[in-house]
Amino acid sequence: MTFNEEKIKELCSSAPTDINMCRVAYAIIDNAPDDEKTTLLELFVTEFQNSPSSHSMTLPCFMDERLKRAMLQRYGQIIDAQITELQKMNLPGEEFYSNLWQYISTDLSLPTFESRVIALYNCAISEQLPYYTINRNETLSMEQKEFETVVSAIGSKNFGRLKAILNADFEQKTEQCSLIVSIMDSLKSFEERTVFLARLISHFRIEIHRMRLQNFAAGLLDRGLLGNPLSLERDIASLSGLDPASLFDDDTTASATDSPGASET
Repeated sequence: MTFNEEKIKELCSSAPTDINMCRVAYAIIDNAPDDEKTTLLELFVTEFQNSPSSHSMTLPCFMDERLKRAMLQRYGQIIDAQITELQKMNLPGEEFYSNLWQYISTDLSLPTFESRVIALYNCAISEQLPYYTINRNETLSMEQKEFETVVSAIGSKNFGRLKAILNADFEQKTEQCSLIVSIMDSLKSFEERTVFLARLISHFRIEIHRMRLQNFAAGLLDRGLLGNPLSLERDIASLSGLDPASLFDDDTTASATDSPGASET
């Protein structure tokens, strides 16, 4: 492990995971030898998301919350779009992070030091990262008729059990997950387990979009555009003229659970 890698790991394990950490990390990566920058960027993103911090290290305030939100609003979608474009190229990991660092540190769309630190922060909190190469040649695709046949083979009873488990309360996540795994273990084929998991993914996609809609509506409430207390049923007219795509950070939409559409297979 290089000295700079040790500094990144120490930073992520000791400082609060916020914009101030990203300002220090940016300086470490930017000042590192060129052959280390790619590895350091990958390490920082991974450690930022996964390493618990003791908060024992105090960093100077680089940017207050109000400015951070304003800059994320200004640059966030641009950075997310760049990440998406790089992901579509299905690059090896080292090449992906090399291109990403080149974008963060030199692209003209990020003209200031502050905007580049925001770009690093946006990457660190992104659901699209850490990056892993996906072998799309090994994916399972189905026509609608085949999908329906597999759904029928799984049976409404198993889907009903899944729904009950997902909507029940448990003290531990492992309790809930163990019941779902038991159902999957009882299925006879890879195709059945895949379609069953597709239903599970659809459930959480719908929940994510529901929360995003609620957050969006809450933002309108803060601006006085909706009634108080908030009622999506009552205030739906205020939302009806909006483009639903504008509510979300990505271009996915919740799909029907009995279709092998883009979000299902």
